[in-house]
Amino acid sequence: MQDRLQLLGPPTCAGQPLPPHKPVALLLHLAYTGDWVRREALAALFWPEDAERRARHNLRGCCCTGRARSPGQGRWRWNPAACG
Repeated sequence: MQDRLQLLGPPTCAGQPLPPHKPVALLLHLAYTGDWVRREALAALFWPEDAERRARHNLRGCCCTGRARSPGQGRWRWNPAACG
């Protein structure tokens, strides 16, 4: 079963509301972008006040937290065919 991610209105995944946390914001940003995004760009976007090294550390932690909380054993896959 594929989970659908809704970006318009309150964000939901498989019909369930998503909490307003940075791991969710990161997932939404990546889903909306629909392409590769450099780590440096993500770190600067989500932690603009931090030095690059600290921001990248925060990004790693955010990804780890997001995977741990996600369904499907932390496997995230973008399926462009499902976006049509």
